[in-house]
Amino acid sequence: EAWLGSPDSMAGASGDEGEPESRRARVVAGLQGRPFEALPFLVLDSLDFSDIDMGTFGGIPSNLNGTAWGRLDGLDIRNGDLSLGMDLSRSRLGQAPVDSGGVAVSLMGGDLDLTGYLSSSEGDFRLEGSGAPFAAPRTFQIAEGAVRNLNLGPLLDKEDLQTELNADLDLEGSWRSVRELDARGSLVFLPSLVNQGRIQEGVVALRAQGGSGSLEGRIRTGEGDLALSTSVSLSEGLNDLNAEAEIRLPDLGEFLGWADSEVDMEVAGTAALSWPDGGPLAFSSELRGQALGTPFDSLVLRGVLEKSALQMDTLWIRSSILEVDGGGRFAHGETSEAQDGSDLTIVARVLDLSPLGSFPDWPMLEAREGHGELRITGPGGSPSLEGSLELGTWRVREFSGDSARVL
Repeated sequence: EAWLGSPDSMAGASGDEGEPESRRARVVAGLQGRPFEALPFLVLDSLDFSDIDMGTFGGIPSNLNGTAWGRLDGLDIRNGDLSLGMDLSRSRLGQAPVDSGGVAVSLMGGDLDLTGYLSSSEGDFRLEGSGAPFAAPRTFQIAEGAVRNLNLGPLLDKEDLQTELNADLDLEGSWRSVRELDARGSLVFLPSLVNQGRIQEGVVALRAQGGSGSLEGRIRTGEGDLALSTSVSLSEGLNDLNAEAEIRLPDLGEFLGWADSEVDMEVAGTAALSWPDGGPLAFSSELRGQALGTPFDSLVLRGVLEKSALQMDTLWIRSSILEVDGGGRFAHGETSEAQDGSDLTIVARVLDLSPLGSFPDWPMLEAREGHGELRITGPGGSPSLEGSLELGTWRVREFSGDSARVL
């Protein structure tokens, strides 16, 4: 029997209603076995737990109550038989009351079976899967994955998120190595809500084979179609990755909960990563598209990420809001590599910031014909920043002017 809480609380942890949950968390387990017999086994007769708060361990704040059990015949999991299970009684996950839930896992002769479910006033979730984790090749399958009327906000303790999700998932595949992964799956959306955004129907499909993969999707919403198209390829030596993507989000504001904002986005771009054995990570990316009704011709980023420094070869942005040019080295940490120091300069030309007013948390700011510069110098761990900003006409709420200068 174990109490989870501060040592000085153990003597008084009686489970009274007035006592804090963290002082009442309790685990009671019963374990038996014969690990040294010719046919060894271990049995977890029961593991009863109450008032467990996963927030204590960095997870979602919760109050979990239930029972777990298990049995292992043979101490070699590859050849033995393993069964584990857990049932939740009335609990709380985030801010959502949980009526019941459970997980069951069995591994018999190398064949894995998994089932899980969660039933709550904020929706239901169910998963059934199987696989062969020690076979050659390894295999996996999710035969049924379903969510119904699921509200993620209370479950994840996110006050600004409200959903009513309905979807079905299936996935199957096999692999010997990353480049030999062969997988396919789909996520089918039924009528759902995400904040004020309405999903009528949609499908997202995954395909991976021979070091390359793709993710394609089209979701019909109240304002149009949300479209996603991506492809990824990995080199034979696992040292180079190339990706291409196109994304169209016609009513992003509603899905983010910005009811009074007309925010949309349409982006296409490429990215490349390269990491020689034991060497630094080289990256290159280029995006183009439009957001907030404002097109941006190009966003280019190229450089090398070392252990303690970022070498920015190119930072280049062109849009009708602003133009940015930058480059140099930014050292972080206090290693000998970082002591070569930082020397990074970013220069921006402000054209017209008024389209940013579509964001609900953005202040009522308008500015035109401005110029800014930021320079970072000095050794890693103690950089120096120098900057300046000059604006032509500007307005912040009820205040306005013909010029402004900040050093």
